[in-house]
Amino acid sequence: MKHAKRHLAAALLLSLAMVCTACSPGAAESGTPGSSGAPDEGGSASSGTQEPVTLKLLSFSTNPNGMGPMDNELAKRIEEEVGVIMDMTPTNEQDCQQQLPAMIASNDLPDIFFIPETDTMRYIDMMYQGNQILALDDYLEEYAPNLSEDPLAQASIELKKKTLSPDGKLYVIGMNRGTYDAGLQPVVGQFIRWDLYAQLGYPELNDYDTDLLEVLKQMQDLESENADGEKVYAVGGWFGDAQGWGDWHITYNLAYAEGYTCLTPGDRILYSDIATNEVVESNAQTDKDSIFWRAVKWYNKAYQMGILDPDSFTQKQDQYGDKVYTGRYLYVNPGWEIQGAHDYFDSTGQTEKGFTCLPPMSDDTDKFTLYRYYISGQFNYGVSANCKYPEKAVALLDWVSSYDNARVIYDGAEGNHWNMVDGVPTPTEEYLELDRSDPELQKTEGLNILDKFVGYGYGTADPDTGIPVDLWSSSPQAIEKKMRPVHQDMLDHYGYDTMADMYESLSPGGYIDMTVYNLGSLPEELQTLDANLQSYEFKNLFRCIMAESDEEFERLQDEYIAGLSAFNIDEIYNYWLSVAKEQQEELKPIIDEVSAILIE
Repeated sequence: MKHAKRHLAAALLLSLAMVCTACSPGAAESGTPGSSGAPDEGGSASSGTQEPVTLKLLSFSTNPNGMGPMDNELAKRIEEEVGVIMDMTPTNEQDCQQQLPAMIASNDLPDIFFIPETDTMRYIDMMYQGNQILALDDYLEEYAPNLSEDPLAQASIELKKKTLSPDGKLYVIGMNRGTYDAGLQPVVGQFIRWDLYAQLGYPELNDYDTDLLEVLKQMQDLESENADGEKVYAVGGWFGDAQGWGDWHITYNLAYAEGYTCLTPGDRILYSDIATNEVVESNAQTDKDSIFWRAVKWYNKAYQMGILDPDSFTQKQDQYGDKVYTGRYLYVNPGWEIQGAHDYFDSTGQTEKGFTCLPPMSDDTDKFTLYRYYISGQFNYGVSANCKYPEKAVALLDWVSSYDNARVIYDGAEGNHWNMVDGVPTPTEEYLELDRSDPELQKTEGLNILDKFVGYGYGTADPDTGIPVDLWSSSPQAIEKKMRPVHQDMLDHYGYDTMADMYESLSPGGYIDMTVYNLGSLPEELQTLDANLQSYEFKNLFRCIMAESDEEFERLQDEYIAGLSAFNIDEIYNYWLSVAKEQQEELKPIIDEVSAILIE
């Protein structure tokens, strides 16, 4: 994929919008549940003559003050330009799954609210039936110029009306549209300590199920302690965390590494193929050769070999992260943890050490997810039907949805941490050295605190400049700074000049995930069964991982699969499959058009 095509060329966006508009459903007639309301009388989003209004937000964001209104440069800019004081309650995916239902039950939604990724449509249906969520269509023309003019935003809106709407109207705005990736590494993958792999003489790594385990065992033998004398394990996990997060490794690791997407992450029944964008017609819970069971068996093998940290079964994600950040794991899957490990190596004078992500393993697959492309956005936000200032709520959603303001959210205003150099936004060297998670920096400047309440993912490029909106993480200068000796050694080993070229060339089957499926909720008669199924899976999959022998694993696996029938799993699978295949045909024009442009 050419560099320009990786970064949201304007022609691509225009094509996206045209295709999405062509296949979008018409708006439903009025008189149905939900609230369409009508735009209130008032000034434009940028009117400076009115007193600012206070909006309550439940946002997947950081509030440096804990809760309530914020006093930082970003908040002041939003107050000045939008006329909104943000009274923010921060949340996350797991907490919101508890908070939002309680707010719906008490009819006490904040003005703007995050909707969890898991079962998004179920929450929308609940609010729609209770007339608690606002239809936004009538507000866009007057109060949302950025959303109305940007082709990618328009594509997102049409997809939301098709996949996250009970009546064809717009109820959510998708945030973090585009991508987080810049080609150096994927968000999730098979990251190994390349320096140790090189010391071993680059042994063959042709498959996940056996070769990778054997190489990791050799790597652990080579480095059994970190610089502080603490025990090193090849593999770790955060299985001690709550259901839906503690099983993250099982749901996502192998799927990303082999080019699949889990369409039902709650019950892990159905997957799709990024190369064909088609559904894999197999129940992953009952098929012993599925992505799910191969991942479970792999972790069991690691456990039997003594290379899986036994603390994995009780520790949570923060404890796992602490071990990654102190060099105590040799194999890591979440790409967002890698920089912390590299910072540790640098602080201890071990700059030669580092992680790189393996390309597809040739005996298993010819594809993997290098770029996760969120056409419609990853995170969804709605507006309460009881919002006193809906026009201001839409104006705020629109303000965060411009490329310029996305850069302000990530990097601050021009002239401080970055400047325009020959028409190109360029970060200062000092800025690239900053820790943006520094609480004091967040409290004063507000840098990156809205990183999940922003229109574009940090790797998404502004089509006017071709430069990603987040300069600190994804600019050419940032990528160059992240290159380590292990990256160069990997390029020399495979014979390529850049990491992006290497991964793309070694993934002839595909490297872009543009999944746009949203299967909604199960019928009411299956919802309790599926909730109990998910609890059953979470409880029993770790028993399989802790099997002391292959024979015990097979016995526990058979028992696990036999127990699935109590939850009508075949009926659940058939429902998910029918909905997915229907969407597969309905959304095919969008995917085909985007694929042709991106992969040309």
